[in-house]
Amino acid sequence: MAEPAGGPPVAAVDADAIARAVASAANHHLWPMRCLPRSIALRRMLAGHGVAARVRIGVRREAGVLAAHAWVEVAGRAIGEPEPVEERFVAMLGSGEGR
Repeated sequence: MAEPAGGPPVAAVDADAIARAVASAANHHLWPMRCLPRSIALRRMLAGHGVAARVRIGVRREAGVLAAHAWVEVAGRAIGEPEPVEERFVAMLGSGEGR
């Protein structure tokens, strides 16, 4: 997903606070909120506060089955993740990356 144009940089602590708020709301939602809708909601909330962020999707093999996960990065750092996501998943390249 594309990053919002412009906008002042916001301290990482602010992005982390927004990530905690989105996680709390998702945990109290009527339906289970999986990683992709959570990530999209977090990215939109961050964009609303002028924070440039991107949704990343990664994959890994788990017992012979392909597993996927979505997360949000701000300034190249995954936010709202309990442990380093890059150690668990290989990020897929999006449009405009890796060139």
